[in-house]
Amino acid sequence: MAEYRIDFQYHPRPWQKVLHKSRKRFTIAVCHRRAGKSWAALHELLHCALSEPKKQFLYVAPFLSQAKKVMWGPLRERALMIPRAEVRDSEMCVIMPNGSRIWCLGADNADGLRGMYADGIVADEFQLWSPDTLPAVFLPMLAGRNGWLLKMGTPTGIDPLSVDYDKAKDDPLWCALKFPATETGVFTDEELKIQRDSMPENLYRLEYLCDFDAGSPGQLITGDAVETAMRRELLPEHYRDSPRIMACDIARQGDDSTVICRRQGFQCWEMESFQSADLMFTARKIREAYEMYQPDALFVDGGGVGAGAVDALREMGVPVIEVQFGSKASDPRYGNLRAEMYFSMANWINRGGRLPHDPGLKIELTSMTHKTSDKGATLMESKEDLKKRGMKSPDKADALAATFAMPVTPKSQVSSASQARHDWDPF
Repeated sequence: MAEYRIDFQYHPRPWQKVLHKSRKRFTIAVCHRRAGKSWAALHELLHCALSEPKKQFLYVAPFLSQAKKVMWGPLRERALMIPRAEVRDSEMCVIMPNGSRIWCLGADNADGLRGMYADGIVADEFQLWSPDTLPAVFLPMLAGRNGWLLKMGTPTGIDPLSVDYDKAKDDPLWCALKFPATETGVFTDEELKIQRDSMPENLYRLEYLCDFDAGSPGQLITGDAVETAMRRELLPEHYRDSPRIMACDIARQGDDSTVICRRQGFQCWEMESFQSADLMFTARKIREAYEMYQPDALFVDGGGVGAGAVDALREMGVPVIEVQFGSKASDPRYGNLRAEMYFSMANWINRGGRLPHDPGLKIELTSMTHKTSDKGATLMESKEDLKKRGMKSPDKADALAATFAMPVTPKSQVSSASQARHDWDPF
């Protein structure tokens, strides 16, 4: 067979070389804005397709139209440089002389792709995909073929990209890479300064430094704030005169968990979480925690199935204060009680609250965003909307927020005040 030398005019930057050389079977690469990640992905696909005969490789963007704009043109241009390569414009597919193929696809049409196989997949900006698409449609394509997966994305906030990157750092099966603009050499120092001076500091840190803790537009609690709260150390005298509060978020369905949270003043202890569809079991667990902690107030989420747990606890003689997250807030600035509780919690964290070291709690607290309703009131992102963008239900965050449902006075102070009123005799 005749040999050809083809120069694609690709001169990888040092960071792109690291990506090509470090890639494992499963790789995630977090890249700053305008880093050239799609360019690197294109040449990784070309290299694999030309090196391995009769294989199939996929480039998948969040939308088919995006795949056409970002990848198809450059891929088509390079395919025309390859003798005997076949270009199929209608399918956005290139067939190499050795029989290998590269497809440009969109995750928005994933159901129409079921049944395909793949020896390698580039999942570009996968944090924008529908959350079930990758595990339900694309990962099965790699099964049985030892196929590889390269997830790539630019930070937009706390999303599946940030969550999966943190998980991959501690997983030996994964290669986790992060490429901030200060290390790639894409921009000069002068250009970076222009970008930094022209945008909010947190947005610059997020998009150019790949710093997930910086916070994004609409994010209520930043990773910086949570990390600071988790590093705080409080002495008992800092909180012992404050009311002891316990709150419970009741699991609804699926992978949701029931969470028990205990807080006293600026101190929040490790949370207890468990899964059970048995409301009586849930009620007994809450009663045991109540009897052990002896809080001044117990708040329990009474929405949905939580109403059954509230009723069961009252039958057991436990003094429950039912919390309806969707009820009216006491402050007209907030559209409902949930928003009011979350903003009170955020203020508590920023003023000196101490959080337990819990990576899951950090994700939940930082993933929540807020918006303004048509009436001008502030609302928090709903659990349903969180799940639509691939995030888990904020069960721990909701439990902590519920400890701010209403002001609480320590029982000891209430007893002292009652005794003083009883002893007072004007005659």
